Amino acid sequence: MIRHGQRPDLGGPVTPPPPVVRGKTWADVSQYQITPATDAYPYDIFCFRSNSGNMRDSKFAANHDWAVRACEDGRLRFFIVYWFFRPGQANIDLLMQMVTEQGGPHPRMVVMADVEDAAGAITGDQSAEVNDEIRRAREWLGDRRVIGYWNPVSNADLWRTRPPGLRLVTPSYGREPGSPKIKPDGYFAHQYTDNGPCPPFGRCDLNYTDLSTDELDAMLGLGQGPLPPGPEPFPVDDAALWDYIAGEVLGR
Repeated sequence: MIRHGQRPDLGGPVTPPPPVVRGKTWADVSQYQITPATDAYPYDIFCFRSNSGNMRDSKFAANHDWAVRACEDGRLRFFIVYWFFRPGQANIDLLMQMVTEQGGPHPRMVVMADVEDAAGAITGDQSAEVNDEIRRAREWLGDRRVIGYWNPVSNADLWRTRPPGLRLVTPSYGREPGSPKIKPDGYFAHQYTDNGPCPPFGRCDLNYTDLSTDELDAMLGLGQGPLPPGPEPFPVDDAALWDYIAGEVLGR
């Protein structure tokens, strides 16, 4: 008789294959959060703002320095720096300047164009200017390390045509993570709340993708080699997070 957990050919214990871990969550933050990032941050992807048009984000340097250290010690897999697009302003050029001033770009940094209407202040098709900024960012980092943020429901007219192959984060609040109302061409991640709990920031934007870590690495051109082990992540109270999403966030 073969005992459960033994290989029939050798009689030794069977080591089951490790489970395939899919799905990643991360926060994106700016100077409006109560603090820059600390080691209390629970996820291995982190996104933060560098600038809004011509305006530098006051917490950028602290967030960038922490993200670089966290990548080096294995706490983060990669990080995303985003610029909030404002027509006719510095945008990607200021982001590149700020990153360079901090000693970057780090090889595991991705940049993101955040294209929104700024509460109705930005109108009309901004594709030509945004796409030119995407082109310059790609020349700097390579095509795959540049992504976009765009709402195809409320801001559809702002970015009518987008560069080939551009991957997108799509906001759609009050819906189950990974299930935005519309998944546009290039979609890979869903910003499912703009007021979710995340240490050490208090409330902030939270994002989710169905992709695994290795799939994200490949998609973003970051390679799939193993990183050195980092410290254990800060525990996340998923039950509290889901209760909050179910009870308080209104859908769009």
